Amino acid sequence: MNKIAPFILVLTLMISTNVISQDWKYDFDEAKKIAKEKNQNIVLLFTGSDWCPPCIKLERKIFSNSEFQEFADEKFVWVKADFPSAKRTGYQKNKRKKIML
Repeated sequence: MNKIAPFILVLTLMISTNVISQDWKYDFDEAKKIAKEKNQNIVLLFTGSDWCPPCIKLERKIFSNSEFQEFADEKFVWVKADFPSAKRTGYQKNKRKKIML
């Protein structure tokens, strides 16, 4: 029984860390402020989250990987400029315009 307990603990920790998601920013000004405070570079991702097959695959295979998330969060500030095919809110449109200028 003592040999099973550490295995269960490790398994529980692995499962709980998979729930952590990428800390995406959607406001470029906020990202610049955070990057300056943390002395990190900004990664700006242009994506079509609901229609672009390579974007969807990147999200599923790479961005949801816990090892990648851990590395990425300590090294970069992430900004997502999403261009979905569905209706966009005014807030999203205004933020994208600001990023692209």
